[in-house]
Amino acid sequence: MSKPIVEIKAHLVFIDTLFNHASAGVYERRKAINIFTTNYDTLLEDALALNKISYWDGFDGGAVAHRKQKYGEPVPSNGQRANLIKMHGSIDWFLCDKGYVWRVRENDLYPKVDRRVLIYPQATKYVATQQDPFSTQFDLFRKSLNSSNSNILAVCGYSFGDDHINNEIEFALSKEENKTVLLAFLECRDEIPPCLEKWRSDSFGSRVIIASIHGLYIGKKGPYRRKDEDDYWWTFNGVTSVLKNGCEV
Repeated sequence: MSKPIVEIKAHLVFIDTLFNHASAGVYERRKAINIFTTNYDTLLEDALALNKISYWDGFDGGAVAHRKQKYGEPVPSNGQRANLIKMHGSIDWFLCDKGYVWRVRENDLYPKVDRRVLIYPQATKYVATQQDPFSTQFDLFRKSLNSSNSNILAVCGYSFGDDHINNEIEFALSKEENKTVLLAFLECRDEIPPCLEKWRSDSFGSRVIIASIHGLYIGKKGPYRRKDEDDYWWTFNGVTSVLKNGCEV
Protein backbone atom coordinates (compact mmCIF):
# COMPACT_ATOMS: atom_id res chain seq x y z
CA MET A 1 0.00 0.00 0.00
CA SER A 2 1.39 3.40 -0.97
CA LYS A 3 2.04 5.94 1.77
CA PRO A 4 -0.48 8.82 1.81
CA ILE A 5 0.98 12.18 0.76
CA VAL A 6 -1.51 14.24 2.77
CA GLU A 7 -2.51 14.35 6.42
CA ILE A 8 -6.02 15.05 7.63
CA LYS A 9 -5.43 15.67 11.36
CA ALA A 10 -5.36 19.49 11.15
CA HIS A 11 -8.47 19.51 8.95
CA LEU A 12 -10.34 17.25 11.38
CA VAL A 13 -9.58 19.49 14.35
CA PHE A 14 -10.40 22.65 12.37
CA ILE A 15 -13.81 21.36 11.22
CA ASP A 16 -14.60 20.00 14.68
CA THR A 17 -13.79 23.39 16.24
CA LEU A 18 -15.66 25.39 13.60
CA PHE A 19 -18.87 23.41 13.85
CA ASN A 20 -18.86 21.76 17.27
CA HIS A 21 -17.09 24.39 19.38
CA ALA A 22 -17.40 27.83 17.79
CA SER A 23 -21.08 27.31 16.93
CA ALA A 24 -22.07 25.05 19.81
CA GLY A 25 -25.68 25.62 20.80
CA VAL A 26 -26.46 28.12 18.03
CA TYR A 27 -26.08 26.17 14.79
CA GLU A 28 -29.80 25.41 14.70
CA ARG A 29 -30.37 29.16 14.22
CA ARG A 30 -27.38 29.77 11.95
CA LYS A 31 -27.45 29.38 8.21
CA ALA A 32 -25.06 26.94 6.56
CA ILE A 33 -21.41 27.98 6.43
CA ASN A 34 -20.02 28.34 2.91
CA ILE A 35 -16.57 26.79 2.53
CA PHE A 36 -14.75 27.77 -0.66
CA THR A 37 -11.49 26.06 -1.60
CA THR A 38 -9.08 26.14 -4.52
CA ASN A 39 -7.49 22.85 -3.46
CA TYR A 40 -8.08 19.67 -5.47
CA ASP A 41 -7.78 17.20 -2.59
CA THR A 42 -10.74 15.75 -0.66
CA LEU A 43 -9.53 16.56 2.86
CA LEU A 44 -12.29 19.05 3.64
CA GLU A 45 -15.15 16.79 2.58
CA ASP A 46 -13.51 13.88 4.38
CA ALA A 47 -13.11 15.99 7.55
CA LEU A 48 -16.75 17.08 7.35
CA ALA A 49 -17.93 13.48 6.95
CA LEU A 50 -15.69 12.15 9.72
CA ASN A 51 -17.05 14.86 12.06
CA LYS A 52 -20.59 13.88 11.00
CA ILE A 53 -21.31 17.36 9.63
CA SER A 54 -23.97 17.34 6.92
CA TYR A 55 -22.87 19.24 3.82
CA TRP A 56 -23.84 20.01 0.21
CA ASP A 57 -21.35 20.07 -2.66
CA GLY A 58 -23.49 20.27 -5.79
CA PHE A 59 -23.52 16.52 -6.42
CA ASP A 60 -26.29 13.97 -6.06
CA GLY A 61 -25.49 10.36 -5.23
CA GLY A 62 -23.13 8.43 -3.01
CA ALA A 63 -19.55 7.28 -3.61
CA VAL A 64 -20.35 7.70 -7.32
CA ALA A 65 -22.38 10.85 -7.92
CA HIS A 66 -23.41 13.22 -10.70
CA ARG A 67 -23.21 17.01 -10.58
CA LYS A 68 -26.69 18.48 -10.26
CA GLN A 69 -26.07 22.19 -9.62
CA LYS A 70 -26.65 24.53 -12.58
CA TYR A 71 -25.43 28.05 -13.19
CA GLY A 72 -27.59 30.68 -11.51
CA GLU A 73 -29.39 28.25 -9.21
CA PRO A 74 -29.33 29.04 -5.49
CA VAL A 75 -27.78 26.62 -3.03
CA PRO A 76 -30.57 24.27 -1.91
CA SER A 77 -31.54 24.39 1.73
CA ASN A 78 -31.92 20.85 3.01
CA GLY A 79 -30.83 21.40 6.58
CA GLN A 80 -27.12 20.97 5.81
CA ARG A 81 -24.63 22.73 8.06
CA ALA A 82 -22.03 23.42 5.37
CA ASN A 83 -21.80 24.11 1.66
CA LEU A 84 -18.51 23.02 0.09
CA ILE A 85 -17.67 24.82 -3.15
CA LYS A 86 -14.48 23.65 -4.90
CA MET A 87 -13.63 26.56 -7.16
CA HIS A 88 -10.90 24.88 -9.21
CA GLY A 89 -12.37 21.40 -9.32
CA SER A 90 -11.38 18.21 -7.54
CA ILE A 91 -9.21 15.15 -8.05
CA ASP A 92 -12.35 12.99 -8.06
CA TRP A 93 -14.32 15.03 -10.63
CA PHE A 94 -14.44 13.61 -14.14
CA LEU A 95 -16.16 14.55 -17.41
CA CYS A 96 -17.85 11.94 -19.60
CA ASP A 97 -18.45 12.10 -23.36
CA LYS A 98 -22.06 13.23 -22.77
CA GLY A 99 -20.89 16.34 -20.94
CA TYR A 100 -21.87 15.18 -17.45
CA VAL A 101 -19.57 15.80 -14.48
CA TRP A 102 -19.19 12.77 -12.22
CA ARG A 103 -17.62 12.27 -8.84
CA VAL A 104 -15.85 8.92 -9.13
CA ARG A 105 -13.80 6.87 -6.70
CA GLU A 106 -10.14 6.19 -7.45
CA ASN A 107 -9.61 3.17 -9.74
CA ASP A 108 -13.31 2.73 -10.56
CA LEU A 109 -13.84 1.47 -14.11
CA TYR A 110 -17.27 3.05 -14.37
CA PRO A 111 -18.78 5.31 -15.51
CA LYS A 112 -16.67 5.84 -18.62
CA VAL A 113 -14.99 9.21 -18.28
CA ASP A 114 -12.64 11.21 -20.49
CA ARG A 115 -10.70 13.58 -18.24
CA ARG A 116 -10.44 15.19 -14.83
CA VAL A 117 -12.32 18.43 -14.22
CA LEU A 118 -9.63 20.74 -12.86
CA ILE A 119 -8.31 24.26 -13.38
CA TYR A 120 -4.57 23.82 -13.56
CA PRO A 121 -2.07 26.48 -12.41
CA GLN A 122 -1.56 28.29 -15.70
CA ALA A 123 -2.11 31.62 -17.40
CA THR A 124 -5.50 30.54 -18.81
CA LYS A 125 -7.10 30.17 -15.38
CA TYR A 126 -9.48 33.09 -15.91
CA VAL A 127 -10.75 31.68 -19.21
CA ALA A 128 -11.41 28.34 -17.56
CA THR A 129 -13.54 29.96 -14.83
CA GLN A 130 -16.00 31.12 -17.52
CA GLN A 131 -16.87 27.52 -18.36
CA ASP A 132 -19.16 25.24 -16.40
CA PRO A 133 -18.88 23.82 -13.77
CA PHE A 134 -16.36 26.49 -12.71
CA SER A 135 -18.60 29.38 -13.75
CA THR A 136 -21.24 27.99 -11.40
CA GLN A 137 -18.74 27.76 -8.55
CA PHE A 138 -17.63 31.37 -9.07
CA ASP A 139 -21.25 32.51 -9.29
CA LEU A 140 -21.83 31.02 -5.83
CA PHE A 141 -18.67 32.74 -4.57
CA ARG A 142 -19.82 36.06 -6.01
CA LYS A 143 -23.25 35.77 -4.41
CA SER A 144 -21.73 34.88 -1.05
CA LEU A 145 -19.48 37.96 -1.15
CA ASN A 146 -22.28 40.37 -1.99
CA SER A 147 -24.11 40.83 1.27
CA SER A 148 -26.01 43.77 2.74
CA ASN A 149 -26.02 41.94 6.08
CA SER A 150 -23.13 41.15 8.40
CA ASN A 151 -20.89 38.72 6.56
CA ILE A 152 -17.32 37.48 7.01
CA LEU A 153 -14.99 36.11 4.35
CA ALA A 154 -12.29 34.33 6.35
CA VAL A 155 -9.31 33.29 4.22
CA CYS A 156 -6.72 30.69 5.24
CA GLY A 157 -3.97 29.13 3.13
CA TYR A 158 -4.50 31.41 0.13
CA SER A 159 -1.66 33.75 -0.92
CA PHE A 160 -3.84 36.12 -2.99
CA GLY A 161 -1.97 35.14 -6.14
CA ASP A 162 -5.01 34.52 -8.38
CA ASP A 163 -6.23 37.71 -10.04
CA HIS A 164 -9.57 36.17 -11.04
CA ILE A 165 -10.35 35.54 -7.36
CA ASN A 166 -8.90 38.82 -6.12
CA ASN A 167 -11.00 40.76 -8.63
CA GLU A 168 -14.19 39.20 -7.30
CA ILE A 169 -13.24 40.08 -3.72
CA GLU A 170 -12.30 43.68 -4.57
CA PHE A 171 -15.44 44.27 -6.62
CA ALA A 172 -17.64 43.05 -3.78
CA LEU A 173 -15.84 44.98 -1.03
CA SER A 174 -15.96 48.20 -3.05
CA LYS A 175 -19.77 48.22 -3.21
CA GLU A 176 -21.12 50.86 -0.86
CA GLU A 177 -23.99 48.71 0.39
CA ASN A 178 -21.80 45.65 0.99
CA LYS A 179 -21.08 44.69 4.62
CA THR A 180 -18.70 41.81 3.98
CA VAL A 181 -15.58 41.89 6.16
CA LEU A 182 -12.39 40.26 4.85
CA LEU A 183 -10.39 38.43 7.51
CA ALA A 184 -7.18 37.16 5.94
CA PHE A 185 -5.02 34.70 7.88
CA LEU A 186 -1.90 35.34 5.88
CA GLU A 187 1.62 33.97 5.62
CA CYS A 188 3.68 36.99 4.59
CA ARG A 189 7.21 36.83 5.92
CA ASP A 190 8.24 39.79 3.81
CA GLU A 191 5.62 42.12 2.35
CA ILE A 192 1.83 41.97 2.38
CA PRO A 193 0.55 41.07 -1.13
CA PRO A 194 -0.05 44.20 -3.26
CA CYS A 195 -3.81 43.70 -3.51
CA LEU A 196 -4.18 43.56 0.28
CA GLU A 197 -2.02 46.65 0.70
CA LYS A 198 -4.29 48.44 -1.75
CA TRP A 199 -7.51 47.23 -0.13
CA ARG A 200 -6.58 48.15 3.44
CA SER A 201 -5.85 51.71 2.31
CA ASP A 202 -9.04 52.00 0.26
CA SER A 203 -12.40 53.48 1.25
CA PHE A 204 -13.48 50.04 2.52
CA GLY A 205 -10.18 49.44 4.31
CA SER A 206 -11.78 49.30 7.76
CA ARG A 207 -13.38 46.01 6.62
CA VAL A 208 -9.99 44.47 5.76
CA ILE A 209 -8.34 42.63 8.65
CA ILE A 210 -5.03 40.82 8.18
CA ALA A 211 -3.61 38.35 10.69
CA SER A 212 0.01 37.66 9.73
CA ILE A 213 3.32 36.61 11.22
CA HIS A 214 4.00 40.31 11.75
CA GLY A 215 0.81 40.82 13.78
CA LEU A 216 -2.74 42.02 13.25
CA TYR A 217 -3.61 44.78 10.75
CA ILE A 218 -7.00 46.51 10.78
CA GLY A 219 -7.29 48.68 7.70
CA LYS A 220 -4.39 51.13 7.74
CA LYS A 221 -3.62 50.45 11.39
CA GLY A 222 -1.15 47.92 12.72
CA PRO A 223 0.55 45.61 13.06
CA TYR A 224 -0.53 44.80 16.60
CA ARG A 225 1.42 41.91 18.07
CA ARG A 226 0.40 39.42 20.72
CA LYS A 227 2.71 39.23 23.71
CA ASP A 228 4.80 36.08 24.00
CA GLU A 229 3.06 34.47 21.04
CA ASP A 230 4.26 33.16 17.69
CA ASP A 231 1.68 34.46 15.24
CA TYR A 232 1.28 31.49 12.94
CA TRP A 233 -2.30 32.44 12.26
CA TRP A 234 -2.35 31.36 8.61
CA THR A 235 -2.21 27.64 9.38
CA PHE A 236 -5.24 25.47 10.17
CA ASN A 237 -3.79 25.04 13.65
CA GLY A 238 -3.49 28.82 14.02
CA VAL A 239 -7.04 29.48 12.85
CA THR A 240 -8.32 26.69 15.09
CA SER A 241 -6.60 28.36 18.04
CA VAL A 242 -8.26 31.70 17.23
CA LEU A 243 -11.67 30.03 17.02
CA LYS A 244 -11.14 28.42 20.41
CA ASN A 245 -9.30 31.17 22.26
CA GLY A 246 -9.79 34.43 20.37
CA CYS A 247 -6.91 36.61 19.16
CA GLU A 248 -6.07 39.04 21.92
CA VAL A 249 -3.35 41.50 20.96
